[in-house]
Amino acid sequence: MTRTALLTRTGAGMNHLIGHHLLERGYRLTAQFTTSDEADQFLSGLPAEQLSLCTPVVVNPGGLADIQQMVTNAAQSMGELGVFIQGNDWLDETQLMENDPVSFAEVMEQRFRQLFLYSRAGGNVMARKKRGQLIFPLLTDTLYYENYPSSPVYNHGVLALVKSLAKEMSPFRISVNALTFGYYRNDQATPEQWQADRKKLEIYALKPSIPDVESLVKGIDMLLDYGHGLSGQNLHWGFGVDTIQ
Repeated sequence: MTRTALLTRTGAGMNHLIGHHLLERGYRLTAQFTTSDEADQFLSGLPAEQLSLCTPVVVNPGGLADIQQMVTNAAQSMGELGVFIQGNDWLDETQLMENDPVSFAEVMEQRFRQLFLYSRAGGNVMARKKRGQLIFPLLTDTLYYENYPSSPVYNHGVLALVKSLAKEMSPFRISVNALTFGYYRNDQATPEQWQADRKKLEIYALKPSIPDVESLVKGIDMLLDYGHGLSGQNLHWGFGVDTIQ
């Protein structure tokens, strides 16, 4: 039986790598994009056997009715909705707050609105068959001091939602979890910059093995393979950070 997944904001942050990983594992994927350019760039890097598994959706639904329709259509086209992943754009909230406080408030309101509406729509579809997973990828805030993007407001909002939604979805056998990624190697840095960054990151572990971002996203396999018996949790993937909360 082919496993199915819906990934939102596939063109932002690490989401395209999560999408690639799902396709490599043989998932049938509906990938939501905000622009056609994002969709074209994502599809252009896929081998033929993965193209047949991927259905791109270029849409920016606003209200609950539009989002519910998009999620329902995705489930129908794939046969069912097994996994819903709320894509994260890895916004640097500190930088946005310092540059434009008004815009910060508007952006956060929009992010939380989308978070609530998409999770509600995904949960509604899965509840009909009483099975499925809702997964919310995050990036740990402890990396703020090493110039990684930090989203403490969004992260804590997601964790509050995960705890509440897990209780609501438990009668329908739907798992709801967050997955917080730890540090990763910045492939854009020069060798000199990387050596300096690595030395700073050694506070997290003794001579840590620092993965590249492609390897890091594979941590989602913990939930894909074993998440059905776990709900309301925040798993940390990365050496030197807590493993579960």
